[in-house]
Amino acid sequence: MTIYGTLLPGARSIALGVWRTENLTQEARKRVKVLDWHRAHRGNASLTARHFGIHRETLGIWAERLKKGGPVAL
Repeated sequence: MTIYGTLLPGARSIALGVWRTENLTQEARKRVKVLDWHRAHRGNASLTARHFGIHRETLGIWAERLKKGGPVAL
């Protein structure tokens, strides 16, 4: 019997993502949660802004930062 030691596809990126998010500030973690909620509700910016009491433009700025630099950019 031969056992091969392989990683699951994408395991490296998952591990790097965990490392990056461990060092986030409380404010950045809050922003990630807001953006996750936004995505879970079909990207409805108005609904998300009302739910969290933020401006829609602020939500757009956060989404753009996340897109460009990942969670660390928040």
